[in-house]
Amino acid sequence: MRLRVLGAVATALGVLAAGVRSPGQQAPRGQPATYFAYLTLLDRRGAPVAAVTPADLTLRAGGDTNAEIERLAPASEPLVVTVLVDQCTPAVMEMRDALKAFSKALAGQNRIALVTVDGPPTVLVPSTSDVAPLVAAIEGFRRRACLGLNVIEAIRDSYRSTDIVNADRPTVVAVVGHGNDWSHDDVSPVLNEMQDGRASLFVVRYLPEQSSAAGEQSHLAALLIEGPALTGGLRFDLLSPAGLRSQLLKVAAILAAQHRVEFGLGKEPPWNRPFRLQASATQAGFRVLITGARRVSP
Repeated sequence: MRLRVLGAVATALGVLAAGVRSPGQQAPRGQPATYFAYLTLLDRRGAPVAAVTPADLTLRAGGDTNAEIERLAPASEPLVVTVLVDQCTPAVMEMRDALKAFSKALAGQNRIALVTVDGPPTVLVPSTSDVAPLVAAIEGFRRRACLGLNVIEAIRDSYRSTDIVNADRPTVVAVVGHGNDWSHDDVSPVLNEMQDGRASLFVVRYLPEQSSAAGEQSHLAALLIEGPALTGGLRFDLLSPAGLRSQLLKVAAILAAQHRVEFGLGKEPPWNRPFRLQASATQAGFRVLITGARRVSP
């Protein structure tokens, strides 16, 4: 059953379908398997918590199987982020400022790729830890006239890309305005791929008051609402482009505050079948964003 939880709704529960699929990662017979995932704990204001302990969390797998936290520490693996950007928006100046701030906040230890979605998805900057080519490409942004977006296709392609598939901490960030999408009418296969993957999706959407989210195409709305919920991300809708910078910096802070959690299961799920990983916060009003889990290689 497809999960229908709004990624931006304030909830203390994060639910992910964690695919356990690679026979090469099977634990030795008689030895319990260890899994890992990445999570961020958000406080009542939605701000990331820097220091997280096992006492702050409860993990369950399969709904009723307790997961024992074996190790919890700030994530040290580099982030691999694909940023999808729409140059059709009238808020190009605000978009440039926001994307430069986001790139400078994360580049260096992490890798960022820049892809445009107005027209066929086009890689402007391949994945890099060097902020210079990112800033140069962003400063070259100009508003473009376009008849439609290809957000859905770009998200699907990002989840299939080797950068995302092979990364320990993959993330897709879509920064888009309001417009029709030419990609696909049926997003169910795309949502299924996202649910089976491990990359979180964050959406920052500038929706002028005269073009509210209610006017979105149903298939595009489904992806941009359900996608973040399925993958441990969030969606932010803005009525003013002035908020683009602060919201993208908030996404950067959430990603930078990720912790890696390693856990074991009291009862192993059936081999080669996904299980639902649930992470809840022990403090009222706090919530957990958690990515898909996978086995720790023996």
